[in-house]
Amino acid sequence: MFYIQFISPTLVQSQKTELKELPVPENPHWNGESGIALWGHVADSGFMEDDEAYHFRVYWREREEDIPSPQTDDDWEDEGDMSGNMLLEDPVFYMNLNSCLTRNGYYYFAVCARGDEVNYSDSAYAMSDAFCYTGENAPALPEPTGLAWNMSISQESGQWQYFAIWENLDEYENTDSFNVTIYDKDGNYVFNNIWTKEDIIAEGHGGIRINPHVLTKSGEQYRFTVQALTSRPNEYKSSPEHDSSEEEYLSPPLSP
Repeated sequence: MFYIQFISPTLVQSQKTELKELPVPENPHWNGESGIALWGHVADSGFMEDDEAYHFRVYWREREEDIPSPQTDDDWEDEGDMSGNMLLEDPVFYMNLNSCLTRNGYYYFAVCARGDEVNYSDSAYAMSDAFCYTGENAPALPEPTGLAWNMSISQESGQWQYFAIWENLDEYENTDSFNVTIYDKDGNYVFNNIWTKEDIIAEGHGGIRINPHVLTKSGEQYRFTVQALTSRPNEYKSSPEHDSSEEEYLSPPLSP
């Protein structure tokens, strides 16, 4: 015996309206002249336990007083999603937005907390203060060079752990960040992770730890690129972003 249950659109809509809207991220603001965005944690955001998630939009204005409205202005320069669990012990969530800064002027960002659409819906957007960007013609940070994999056995779990490393880490400030992007042997995107140099030093392995769960496909080979993200945007731009088609900027392959 079997049966088919028809769910009416009215019931589905009723269920959707029962989602609790997440609170708005508090006090979104720029961290001085670093180009790093800060805002208060929304603990119930995200799609997994202990993994917050946010959506951001970056706006450019020629004049500081022309403050954008996230509810009515759709002329943002860039947008994207950010999630992670490494920042839960910090008093605020932070993200390096320097890759979005391209022309002199005033930048604002808006941020909302992402709901899981099971218990929570997205929050409204909150708008930041203004950041005066003057680094349109600034030189770029040096390219990360000597990319390699560092592997070791975790003393806690007894499992292999993997780190993406490069040889010229000393050329950067502790507040500069690095975006490591992993590709499979066909050049397809797999995963990316962003740490500051300060995070790397604290971890003690000379590079960025890569979640081993994304490196488990049998017979696969993984390579990565690294982009240096400036924390001094009015003095230095971020290094160029590279993808899997640029062989000279890829690490050697890893076969876990």
